[in-house]
Amino acid sequence: TIYGYINIWKEPFQASLSKHLEAYDIGTSRGDVEIAIFNLFLYVNMAIFGCGENFDGLIKNIQSYAKRAFQCNQLFFGKFLTILLQLAFELMGIEENAFSLNFPGMTEESCFAIAHKDNESSICRYICCKRKHIAFWTGDLDMAAQMYELSQGYPMGSNARFVNVLVSTFIDGMISFYFARKRRGDEARWTAIGEEVIASLQQWSMLSSWNFA
Repeated sequence: TIYGYINIWKEPFQASLSKHLEAYDIGTSRGDVEIAIFNLFLYVNMAIFGCGENFDGLIKNIQSYAKRAFQCNQLFFGKFLTILLQLAFELMGIEENAFSLNFPGMTEESCFAIAHKDNESSICRYICCKRKHIAFWTGDLDMAAQMYELSQGYPMGSNARFVNVLVSTFIDGMISFYFARKRRGDEARWTAIGEEVIASLQQWSMLSSWNFA
């Protein structure tokens, strides 16, 4: 957890990547299955959002990690890994439903609906983050803005900030300044959001110029 929660604020993201696999091995050897699988999630989350790891090999690993999570009855982290697998599929242009691999008949939409019904706000928020990421990098700024708006219904609260949240915050800033120019009637609101993002990034850059400069 030190490398997932704390070191990302001070050390280069890449420096923490291998530590999560080490933590998985240690957790497995000690019978701490929850921590072991949690670190597989942290590894993939870091690899995609923070390190730009090659997706050809990563996709195979995510499939294996998700399967392992469900075999170990770690359904919560299994869902997160499935969301990441779907993200990887879409970024690679692979038309496949990651959710159906472990949940026959399930789609991202139905997963979101179930999570919303069961008050699993972290899963809803993560799906919003994933969809916003895809929309932004494929140039669909309207959808990215919709996902930003939808995510506001699932606030972070006091939950830890992982790398995906840091990257997502940067994207929020890009979205906000785009719409501050495009939607003059709502310019003040979007500008305020963008300025808040800048303030956060400036504060973070004081902790790690490598990650945030």
